[in-house]
Amino acid sequence: MAQKRLTNLAQVAALCVAWGCCAPWAGAQTTQSVEPPATILNDPSAAGAQREEAARRLLMRRDANSRTLLLKLLTDFNNPRAQLAVARALIWEPNPDAVYLTPLKQLLGAERNVAEAAALALASYPDQPEAVDALVGCATARQQREALRAAAIRALGSVPQKAAAQTLVDLLSDPQESARIHAAAAEALADMSGQGDWGSDAARWQQWWGQNRDKPEQRWKADLFIERAGRLTALQYQYRQLVEDLQALLTEQYQQAPQDSQSDLLMKYLKSPTPQMRAIGARIVRDEAQAARRVPQAARDYLRTLVGDSSPAVRLATALALHAINDAQALGELLAQLPRENSAEIRAAIAAALASIGDLSAVPALRKQLEDPSTSAATAAAQALRDLGAKLRQADPAQARQLAEQLRSLMVARPSQPGSTNLRDALVEAMVPLRDPELLATFYRVLREGDTSRMRRAALKGLGELGESKAADAISHYLDDPEPTVRLEAVVALGRTSAVDHAGELFRRTLPAEESDPQVRERAWRVLESLFPTMPADQLAGWVDRFKDDPSRRLIVLKALAGKYVKDRKEEQLAYTRQSIGDGSMELNQPAEAAPYYKLALDYWRGRGAEDMVTEKLIEQYLVALLRARMYPEALAFGQELIAYKPVYQQTVGANVRAEVERLKKAAEVDSALKLIDGALAMTPALAAQYREDLTDLRNELRKTPSTAASNGGPAGK
Repeated sequence: MAQKRLTNLAQVAALCVAWGCCAPWAGAQTTQSVEPPATILNDPSAAGAQREEAARRLLMRRDANSRTLLLKLLTDFNNPRAQLAVARALIWEPNPDAVYLTPLKQLLGAERNVAEAAALALASYPDQPEAVDALVGCATARQQREALRAAAIRALGSVPQKAAAQTLVDLLSDPQESARIHAAAAEALADMSGQGDWGSDAARWQQWWGQNRDKPEQRWKADLFIERAGRLTALQYQYRQLVEDLQALLTEQYQQAPQDSQSDLLMKYLKSPTPQMRAIGARIVRDEAQAARRVPQAARDYLRTLVGDSSPAVRLATALALHAINDAQALGELLAQLPRENSAEIRAAIAAALASIGDLSAVPALRKQLEDPSTSAATAAAQALRDLGAKLRQADPAQARQLAEQLRSLMVARPSQPGSTNLRDALVEAMVPLRDPELLATFYRVLREGDTSRMRRAALKGLGELGESKAADAISHYLDDPEPTVRLEAVVALGRTSAVDHAGELFRRTLPAEESDPQVRERAWRVLESLFPTMPADQLAGWVDRFKDDPSRRLIVLKALAGKYVKDRKEEQLAYTRQSIGDGSMELNQPAEAAPYYKLALDYWRGRGAEDMVTEKLIEQYLVALLRARMYPEALAFGQELIAYKPVYQQTVGANVRAEVERLKKAAEVDSALKLIDGALAMTPALAAQYREDLTDLRNELRKTPSTAASNGGPAGK
């Protein structure tokens, strides 16, 4: 396995060397300045890679000022470095402006590097006869430098024109041309046709040309494009595989590097002249941040300079990384890039990064992006505005109202149709945190017409956020929605609208026979619980009976009912309710909770001078609760009080103390049992002799248990 991995990585490294991808990895220190592109292009000390990136960034802007500057640089023969940078940038431009065509033709007479770059750049205009004629003229002009002719010949290989193919076959077949020209022509023909196995075999190429020369131009191009498309698919797969392998290799190298070396290593990736390397560097930043690992500060700072990178892959990776690290200082760069960004995917990533920063100055740009022709970019803007909505509502109510109206209008303008679902869902979700009462009708309409569960959830949440009690009726219908997540949101929304009238429907959602989803059942109970304090006492009394088989929930209703009786000063009903709370707490084995409620109920009846027959049960319940709660001093003090009041309570106190000791003994809680016995035997007035003897016998038995003997330092029975 290790040998196979080593072989694979060696293959990756070899490809990287061939493509020039690993130059910075091997130690190059190219630095990309944060200065404006124009400054870099005019700086004689700037590295070539810096100038080329600056030229690519200017080309990417496609505005009048950038176009004027690039034309000026192309025609400035006193600045050949800038000419070279612009020409090389144009090589990779997919749709270059025709305005650069004439200057590029003029550069064919410039110094070697500039002229060769200009020849390759002219191939970016395959449909411009002027560009093709210039390349053909340069390729066939024997008075030209051979290196320049070879560059023009190779450029013709990417021009799908019959004139270009004819020229290449003629050059390859001409015995008077040099081996270098023959090799360049063969290479160009292989690129054009996809026939990479024929080399410089002029006869094979003449045969190929004979089979294709009489085709109409459009048919010729169509056949050529089919062949090239197949090769492009294979190359794209190989390219993706290469980048994936390279990323795995460089990520491993970074993570295994000593921490004090990681910053320098990551900066090499980010500053690489190769866009694939810069993108990998940005992805490493994102992955490290998502894994909650340390990201070097230098890398965080440098990422901002890559927001406007010439490579779409780098810009995308950078936006995703900035989102992950939540870099507030990148706000200006992100906002500057957004209006000039031509990739919908990257505009969406920038919107997400802006949302994570949370600065309201991004709202105008995001509102503009809501109108984006790309539904994915518009959806991302809506999601970002959703995240900023609550903050906007508090800080700028006027703009929040404007945004609400914009979202509503877009919902109307974007009817339900294939491809618009995610955007419509996101638009409704963005309305929710704005809490605009004007959206009430919109939420109602969405509930009626919403074709996705996500949209219904958002509308329900919006109604809940508005807290409009009149909306409860509409919300309650969705307690029976087929989608559990919609039912859950309906439950939450009812809670926010204080829907006491729908408590019965919420109760149904707590029953397993009615509601299959445990999360919905639990939330329905929580909402119902929050409604109990708002119900009148007579209604709560009915709820006590509903939960007769569920003591924990019955207890909650009883406490809410007690609160009502306290407020209404209905003391007798309060005493009965407190006794019931004590009973429920004991049933749940919560004696410490039960004791104070029993005490309050007992105090009430004693204060009223009630007969012993009324208080007798309460007295025993209170005593038992104290004993079970291990509140022995309080329990024994209460027992002394009872015996002093009436000796007849000897049986109540003695029997219950003895029963508790026996329970503790059975549970092997020896220390607690002995503590209770010692306290009971010291009571004044004392317990009756019968109970004292029983407790003494129990103490002797407990002292003979192995655990007690060991704790006393001797064997059992001594």
